[in-house]
Amino acid sequence: MAAHLLDHLVFSSRRMQQQTKSIVFGVVASMIMANFWWFSGLVFGIDGPISEHWGLLWPNVSFS
Repeated sequence: MAAHLLDHLVFSSRRMQQQTKSIVFGVVASMIMANFWWFSGLVFGIDGPISEHWGLLWPNVSFS
């Protein structure tokens, strides 16, 4: 849904210049690559102790 909305609102827009569309594309592509890199341990399997993967720890949330 996000990809469809991005295409509809940004890339199919006649109001935006091509340079603006290129910048938006670059930012979104960079965010996707950074997200893949950040979670690559989960993608390829975590190797070693979990304490070395501090950024992947979920917060300790209690609902009581």
